[in-house]
Amino acid sequence: MRLSARVDINETPYLLDLSNGTDISLPVRFDGLSFRAFGAAPASSEPYEAGEQALAVERGAGCNCPVFRFSAHLHGTHTECVGHITRHPYIVQELADGLGWQTALLVSVSPETITDDRESYQPQLGPDDRLITREALESCVGTARPDALVIRTLPNDRAKLSRDYGEEAPPFFSNEAMAYICELGVKSLLVDLPSVDRLSDEGMLSNHHIFWGMEQGSHQVSEPPSKTITELIYVPDELKDGLYALNLSVSNILSDAAPSRPILYRLEPA
Repeated sequence: MRLSARVDINETPYLLDLSNGTDISLPVRFDGLSFRAFGAAPASSEPYEAGEQALAVERGAGCNCPVFRFSAHLHGTHTECVGHITRHPYIVQELADGLGWQTALLVSVSPETITDDRESYQPQLGPDDRLITREALESCVGTARPDALVIRTLPNDRAKLSRDYGEEAPPFFSNEAMAYICELGVKSLLVDLPSVDRLSDEGMLSNHHIFWGMEQGSHQVSEPPSKTITELIYVPDELKDGLYALNLSVSNILSDAAPSRPILYRLEPA
């Protein structure tokens, strides 16, 4: 069955095929074949112990009842809110609740090594750091003003599905690039990286602070913004850069971050 709809975006009509979305999430896996970041051990699963009985069919029980050990931040696609860097325990579902369906612009960006002072980062950049720059984003985004910005880094090899980021440091955003994203009015930022900041950054998380409008070094905010960052997505090559509708489903685990399943639907002119 094909389910389609017509939507109007800024008074421009589009057709939306609701039966043909693309899931750009990476699952939490318990087989040891997932990517690795921040030196974390793989996610694990073991049967629940009910007295002397382990609830696993292969161990003689009548059913399976696994108990999982994983972190939303470390083991799959996740969406986080400002509670990620505040003392107050803000909950991602509460701050993402009003986002609903969003327009999303998918762009592909080649990170680069900066050898001059065109763009910067806190703490200071190293010679091997690769940046997503403001200049690169400006050339991709143009005049578009989407609710959500989905960033695919190049090259886009499938090694992203199982990469050990402890052996290969991922790129990250310059502070100027993150400021530009804020200027666009982006409410949901989605990236195929383990963090928008450098993995080893002395705990500063300067880009997180910029995105959520917080002073550098601060861990409190007067009014929590309804803006989210979704990390560790994977956008297949079949999806071309352009405008989409985004359905960002966040699992009902009440924390600063939770596993999520963003789905993109191509928007075609009506």
